[in-house]
Amino acid sequence: MAQEAGLKVFSAPLDISANVAKTWEISWSLVQSPSLWAFAFSQGRDGIGFLQAFRAMRRGYANGTFRYAVMVLQKPFDDN
Repeated sequence: MAQEAGLKVFSAPLDISANVAKTWEISWSLVQSPSLWAFAFSQGRDGIGFLQAFRAMRRGYANGTFRYAVMVLQKPFDDN
C-alpha cells in the first residue's frame, strides 16, 4: 500500500510488541492508585473507561491480540 502511494520502503516492518508491552505493564501499575480511581469515578463513564483501557491494552499485548510494528518509508524528493 505504501509503495502504491509512491513511498519507498526503507525498512520492512519490525515487530516491537514485546518492548511496547512493558510500557503497559508499568502504566497499569501506576494507575492502581485508589485516589486515581476515585477521581475517575467522579468523571463518569469516560474516566472509568480511560483507566480500564490500560488493563485492556496490557491484556491485549500479553495474549498477542495487539501487535506494534514500526517501519521506515521515504517520500521521493521532488527535483523541481
